[in-house]
Amino acid sequence: MYRPLSGQGEKMFEKGDQEWHDRMLNSWAKALIQNGFTSVRLSLSDSPNKPDQVGQHIPDLMAISPQNQKVIGEVKTPNDIDKDHTKEQLNDYVRSGSKVMLLVPEKSVAVARGALEKWGFDNKIVELWQSTIA
Repeated sequence: MYRPLSGQGEKMFEKGDQEWHDRMLNSWAKALIQNGFTSVRLSLSDSPNKPDQVGQHIPDLMAISPQNQKVIGEVKTPNDIDKDHTKEQLNDYVRSGSKVMLLVPEKSVAVARGALEKWGFDNKIVELWQSTIA
């Protein structure tokens, strides 16, 4: 279902996107846990352990990888990928020294790759993941 891919006042979500975002985030967290990630924290209203602020932003997910590396994950819906806010978030997360992962819907992979390339992030800087949740 999930796999990494090789290679101000702004409205963040259209109607329905927040629910989609939260479903992707929950499902991604479960998949990461099944693959050995620990200390998973989510920025969801019902999550007891939320991620710490990184720079000016709070990521969607924080965890420790099986290689004991701090990981920051961000989920984006199609309407929110190629936005200045996303670029600012990723810049903060990259500067933290953590491994940064970006999850997007499968149909939005090309848009995400284009935005990451435009912003100077290759797959070694921001690891791109795709979701098959529709």
